[in-house]
Amino acid sequence: MLKNLSSTLYRLSSGPVTLLALILFAVFIAFILPAQADRAAAIAGEAGSPDMSYFYSSADLYRMAEAYGPE
Repeated sequence: MLKNLSSTLYRLSSGPVTLLALILFAVFIAFILPAQADRAAAIAGEAGSPDMSYFYSSADLYRMAEAYGPE
């Protein structure tokens, strides 16, 4: 079963298919991700978000959770 899947994927991975996948991925990164980041920042407000931070402490997480409220 895995050999059949592997050989099918190997046959499908031609140059044009790979180029199409690269273009779709680039469009996703250029348009979809920034819109989602803006939306997440608007929801988090000034409280911040651990998803958008590289470094944070447990005190920062508690502060963010308190700012979000029970919702």
